[in-house]
Amino acid sequence: MQEVAILLLPDRRCSRERVAAVLGLGVRTLQRRLSGEGATFVGLLDQARRRLADSYVTGSRRSLQEVGSLLGFSSQSAFNHWRRAEYGETPPQRRKRAEQP
Repeated sequence: MQEVAILLLPDRRCSRERVAAVLGLGVRTLQRRLSGEGATFVGLLDQARRRLADSYVTGSRRSLQEVGSLLGFSSQSAFNHWRRAEYGETPPQRRKRAEQP
């Protein structure tokens, strides 16, 4: 499921309905499977984003706005807010820290 979320994040099409459709499931079945794994759809998205975020921020020359878009955020401020909540620092702070010797 996480791989499907990763594929759909850049187009901002990563919804419960879309993930379920790609997997050939109904939305309710997707919800039950996630619940059976002790997971939620929001948690699934966060896992997918965490899996990619640091490599995009520190390992690429993409603009941070592009990185936020690739992770499915609607705006740079939404990406900044998520990053701060998850890691205690914004994307620019993380990139700057990674560039220091």
